[in-house]
Amino acid sequence: GDTENGAPFFGEALDVKGMKPIEGVRIRAQQKGKPLPVFVDTNDEGRFSLRGFGKGVDPADIDIKCEITGYKLIDLSRRRVSKAADAATEIECLFEKP
Repeated sequence: GDTENGAPFFGEALDVKGMKPIEGVRIRAQQKGKPLPVFVDTNDEGRFSLRGFGKGVDPADIDIKCEITGYKLIDLSRRRVSKAADAATEIECLFEKP
């Protein structure tokens, strides 16, 4: 991995009805104490990835939000893929139609 950038994030957004991927979900990543969030949208497979926020940045200090018009977020889970300092964090955003 690219350890210079610190721990990356990746994940997907799914419609709980049929667990279908959702394209165009806005992922907002905000580092604690920093003014500007980073935004990325999910692709046509409902997936996204974000590079790390810098060496020594604790992934726990990155707040992740997912949103898209027409859906309601019902669950956001995050999981470190390993215990390594630069291990990626996997994000899963589950939505339903209100």
